[in-house]
Amino acid sequence: AVRARRDEYVNTFTHEFKTPLTAIRGFAELLQEPGFTEEEQKKYLQIIASESCQLTQLANDALLLTKLESKDMPMVKEDFWLDEQISQCLTLLEVSAREKRQSLTADIGPVELCGSEDLLSHVWMNLVSNAVKYTPEGGSISVSLRQQGGEAVFTVSDTGIGMTEEVKSHIFDRYYQADPSHTKKGIGLGLSIVHSVLELCGGRIDVESAPGKGSTFTVWLPGALPQSEAAVCPPQRDIR
Repeated sequence: AVRARRDEYVNTFTHEFKTPLTAIRGFAELLQEPGFTEEEQKKYLQIIASESCQLTQLANDALLLTKLESKDMPMVKEDFWLDEQISQCLTLLEVSAREKRQSLTADIGPVELCGSEDLLSHVWMNLVSNAVKYTPEGGSISVSLRQQGGEAVFTVSDTGIGMTEEVKSHIFDRYYQADPSHTKKGIGLGLSIVHSVLELCGGRIDVESAPGKGSTFTVWLPGALPQSEAAVCPPQRDIR
């Protein structure tokens, strides 16, 4: 089963790379021909830029997951405000939600965390962007963050397509494709990255979902600093 999923992943990875490359080459060749208006040229250049970003994201995700799973990923812990990081993530994804006329609401409480700011940013971006991707037009997505003792608790709920028990049991597997028809962009590495980062950071994740009833992902993350005192994070160190 793992080998079959790996083969499917390789096929999907190749397809997802070839598609934007074909578009970039096609529009680049088209722009060499005379007769296009300035507006048409701008439109074609925007497509080339968008497809280039897609390629970069695919490559970055594959490289990041390889490093995480090979344990070749140094983790530097530092003090930072987790609520600010998540708010920035939501700002970046607001445009995508607006394009689908989705309601994106947030209840973000102040949480100061001692952890890897760089690695954890991938967790929030992947979870919220997934909610946007799998929620139909006009749907709603809600995000919350609170502190519970020494843990930060993050949730993202959506009114999306939901998942069967079979899909739920495999969504964090590296090669698993919940959408074999590939109607959604991407190669299915997002949730694998989320799981690997949380494992490295000592956190955990749970999902509640049912077909047609949306999904709720909950993340528990250690390292929340007491708000009543000036807690000092231990010196930076690499954890391998």
